[in-house]
Amino acid sequence: MNQETGYLESHQTKVPDQKEMFYRAHRQIADGNEAFMDLVRDGMTREELARNIERRPSLWKRFEGFLDVLPCGAVVTHPEADASLTLA
Repeated sequence: MNQETGYLESHQTKVPDQKEMFYRAHRQIADGNEAFMDLVRDGMTREELARNIERRPSLWKRFEGFLDVLPCGAVVTHPEADASLTLA
């Protein structure tokens, strides 16, 4: 215990300066970008991204540029169309 202040020195916390706050925020953004790219590599579709943007725009809207390049979710096939294409 510090005799002058009466506080335990181990309970004192350092207030981060502006540079430390900047790099902490920068790291959080980079971590979010890396996580998004992992989702893309794992097969995220444009429908899933659109749904996420609609649900939570403050987090997902920054990735809306990927809507044009992500694959569509479901390929709809019609069995009757497939049957008409086969040769008898």
